[in-house]
Amino acid sequence: MASSNLIIAFADDDQDDREFFIDAIGSLNTSVQILQFKNGADLIGHLESCGNESPDLIFLDLNMPVMNGKQCLRKLRLSLTLNKLPVIIFSTSDSESDVNDTYNLGANLYLKKTYSLKALRESLSEILCMPWKADMTKPERNGFLFRPGRIKVHRS
Repeated sequence: MASSNLIIAFADDDQDDREFFIDAIGSLNTSVQILQFKNGADLIGHLESCGNESPDLIFLDLNMPVMNGKQCLRKLRLSLTLNKLPVIIFSTSDSESDVNDTYNLGANLYLKKTYSLKALRESLSEILCMPWKADMTKPERNGFLFRPGRIKVHRS
């Protein structure tokens, strides 16, 4: 997937975290368009607007004002038109309750935030190479919390 033109929706209220994520994506050899949102309500509003192309992936922070990540994920999974979009939780929290809650709500992957550009770049490189598709089945619980080295990334 990393070699195609990806559209990523990224919801995070922290401007620094959004810029860090964008820098990490920009350092990869991929063609990616990132749509930025400050909270879950803005993301849902955009996705429900007529004529907007659906993103290939959604990266969703948990702690946001207006509509937090869990509320947004719940709304996505209850929507008849948005429920199949792949959602990756991207949060500073790795608490068991947050991981379990988001797994049970239907997220596809959980990535703990790192403040190492190299580590984030490597994780995103692996994640973008995964075979994402809109009709994915629920992931196995033991593979839900992302661990680097999950897949072998072939670089040219």
